Amino acid sequence: MKRMSIEEFKARVANTEEQVSAAAAAYAETERDKTLKRLECSKAGVATLAGAAILDLAFADFPPSIDLSAANGHNAGLSARRTGETWRLDGKLGVLRTAATYSFGSGHMHDVVHRALKAMGVPHSQEAYRELSGYLKLSPTDDEAFEQVARRLPKHTVAAILGLGSEAVRALGLEWKDQKDFFDTAFTVAARLGIDVTASPAMGVAPPLAGLAAKGETNLIRFALESGYLRTNASEGAYGAALAAVAHGHLETLKELKRHGERLDGVDQYGDTLLHAAARLLRSQHPEAAAPMAAYLIGEGVDPSAQDASGRTALEAATRYVQEDDEDSDVMKAASERFEEAVSAPSRHAVR
Repeated sequence: MKRMSIEEFKARVANTEEQVSAAAAAYAETERDKTLKRLECSKAGVATLAGAAILDLAFADFPPSIDLSAANGHNAGLSARRTGETWRLDGKLGVLRTAATYSFGSGHMHDVVHRALKAMGVPHSQEAYRELSGYLKLSPTDDEAFEQVARRLPKHTVAAILGLGSEAVRALGLEWKDQKDFFDTAFTVAARLGIDVTASPAMGVAPPLAGLAAKGETNLIRFALESGYLRTNASEGAYGAALAAVAHGHLETLKELKRHGERLDGVDQYGDTLLHAAARLLRSQHPEAAAPMAAYLIGEGVDPSAQDASGRTALEAATRYVQEDDEDSDVMKAASERFEEAVSAPSRHAVR
């Protein structure tokens, strides 16, 4: 064995520790970036950053940072910060994870007003709050004004707005009647900014079409597809629009997607078909949605004998869900029986 000096040993150990520390720091930074982007794609993130961007446009000397911590200390260390012209959320990884888990604010632009007044050094009063709130208005049809705001947001946040649907309307302080006009404007601006609306805005965040499908936004989906803003079959697997509709029990949304050419033969990363996803509805808050979803899928040609990565058919998976039900729910049992009937007798449920 080759002999070495103590100094050589110290140097080797120190070098190893540095490599480990560097790897840990790189991992933490990667996790922070992923968590940050997911948070900036949430309803609260969209509302906060959009509110900050609008106020930044209104005041020539608007402060570059807004403290988002609550008076009780919740979310301490979380802030909205302007880098260049772009507003981003900011905070250490632990702070961002807490905010992502417990959220911050109600997800409305006006949540930022109190904090903006403090950042501006303006004494809080009803009059100050009312006047500053008056700046937080978006015109649903003014694409130039929205583009100014969008250019001060991360591109993934703009893309996330498109997938939030009616939640984005509430977050941005718009009225329900303005929904279609606003999304016409938002998609137009997204195209100008070169934003890929078919891709996932951030890891763990669905592409716009799948996001709308998960929320059952059938009318918005019809509008976006007929207008050519979105297209079916652009994303597959876990990010597929059909899977999102099935997983959340939105049958009418699934039918709308199918009418526009969405394929129903995809599988997710676990080998689950849409029928397996329908079976999982038995474990949801609406187990009664499983059977009609299964009947429709089988009527459209989805194979009930297809197996997932564990070798189970959708019916076998459903049976296991019932067996694992700790509450021994009569509702789940009844829903499971209807699901079994739908899967076992597909010819009686063909839907066209």
